Amino acid sequence: FFAKLLLSINLFAAACSHVSLLSIARLARKFIWSLYAVHISVWSLTAILLYSIWQSFENISDFMMRIIGVLSIVIAGLTIITPIFHRLSGQKNGVEEIDARIAELKEQLLRLEKQREEMINAGGNVDAS
Repeated sequence: FFAKLLLSINLFAAACSHVSLLSIARLARKFIWSLYAVHISVWSLTAILLYSIWQSFENISDFMMRIIGVLSIVIAGLTIITPIFHRLSGQKNGVEEIDARIAELKEQLLRLEKQREEMINAGGNVDAS
């Protein structure tokens, strides 16, 4: 029982970490299908393997072994292609992204300061602290 439980926990942890790492990629809308495919493939393979573990690998058919093989190949392919899709999505690097956000916030700050001045000049009841 202990060995099955330990193997199940490790399998679940590996599946979670694999899906989590691939979910970090920022994909364009046209590539988002690959994340759904990763989730479906990884969790399907995990479920099949967990079932096989708890059945002590008894009566596993040739068809089930083929499904395990196909899912493994699909997961490997999606794992390789996800960073490529990430790169093709054309995300800005970190510094450019931060600079763009700073520029947006500066514009918003100027708008808010202007709005505040208009309220003060209009005789609004504003505490000018």
